[in-house]
Amino acid sequence: MLKSTRLHLISFLVLLLTVGILAGQAPRNDRQPLEVARLLAAKYPESPIMSYIPGIAWANSLRLAQLTGEDKWKEKPRRDMEQFLSGAKRGIAQPYLLTSLAGHLALSDLGEIDKNAEATAQARKAADFILSDNADEVVKYGRKWTDDMFMATTLLARVGARTKDERYGRAAGRLLTSYAEKLQRPDGLFIHALDGPHGLAALSEGRDDGKRISLRWIVCHLIEEYARHNGHADLLRESIDGATGD
Repeated sequence: MLKSTRLHLISFLVLLLTVGILAGQAPRNDRQPLEVARLLAAKYPESPIMSYIPGIAWANSLRLAQLTGEDKWKEKPRRDMEQFLSGAKRGIAQPYLLTSLAGHLALSDLGEIDKNAEATAQARKAADFILSDNADEVVKYGRKWTDDMFMATTLLARVGARTKDERYGRAAGRLLTSYAEKLQRPDGLFIHALDGPHGLAALSEGRDDGKRISLRWIVCHLIEEYARHNGHADLLRESIDGATGD
């Protein structure tokens, strides 16, 4: 009990410290959106693995090149994704996870922008790979969380638009509507999941230590998570403007 209270107190102090650091920073209005995008495109992704986070970084770097006419922003995505195009690394690899397979969204964009047939073929292969033949599910390798709605449709929609094959669009539409029926509340808000460690069932099952989940535990957990993500946001801001807190 004492250890848990101490952890919650530390989390709260971290939150206060983070808020203080952010509040103490003078607002910078001299950076334009494209300038910030250039800074981020030069740095990310740091780990060129096949996953949705690097995929988003690659796709938006390619988009930046289109918006600015600066072809240099295509260089990192091309270099990072060459390992998959050459076969040095497999884009579709075990363990099969929708979070990983969604990274093929960037290969779809690369195929469109560079007219790269291999990139286009690999993106379509990944889209076919996640489609399910089971009438009870739309895509495979998901977790039945709201995350699946983004992971799957961001790939399916791209491949469908570029191949003109209606199967992908229908699958994306069915996925969104079926998930909304299960996860969207009457007031419009989405429940992250019904089952698993992040689902509603976990609340009734209790904590890992066997104790009941109380309002106090939920609030303390929210503070802890908020403090952790504020730290991530501060690191991201520092990489953009170079300013650090005292």
